Amino acid sequence: MIVGGVLADWIKGPVDRLPGDLVDGIRRHRQVDVFTDGHPMTAVSRGRLRDRWGRYSGILVDLAYDVCLAATWDRFGRGRLGDFIQGTYSVLERSISGLPKPACDVARYMIAEDWLTSYGGWDGVATALSRITRRLRRPVNLTGAVEDLKRLESELSGDFVRFYPDLAATCSERGNP
Repeated sequence: MIVGGVLADWIKGPVDRLPGDLVDGIRRHRQVDVFTDGHPMTAVSRGRLRDRWGRYSGILVDLAYDVCLAATWDRFGRGRLGDFIQGTYSVLERSISGLPKPACDVARYMIAEDWLTSYGGWDGVATALSRITRRLRRPVNLTGAVEDLKRLESELSGDFVRFYPDLAATCSERGNP
């Protein structure tokens, strides 16, 4: 299930023909995305960035919240963050052969370049934004957003701390870890 959750953003369209655990993870990830996008605190966070970054403010908030989660892992996570990341990579490695090609490629890069650890800091966010920028249809350089995220770090962190318990409670109610 964790594989589908981690790779859901790279698996597009209907998922019914994929293995069950992968499908469950993708569907849960998509439910989390819907909940997150509709939450009042993420709307506040997006509003902090909307004037300059418009439609991309949601992407920026997602990445900023990754930094916030890493910073507050002792409060919200289970066990050590490094152990969680290594466990996730182990599951990905065991699952690679059964993944659709785009997700398989992403999983290999994710592990080799240690994306999950890198999302805990602004340099990693800049690298992620560079990758995202290359995939966009419209030419927008999102790497400049890192300075705005750093400047707003305290406010975004406050938003995250108010948002995350609601997300955790909703996931728990739905049987998500």
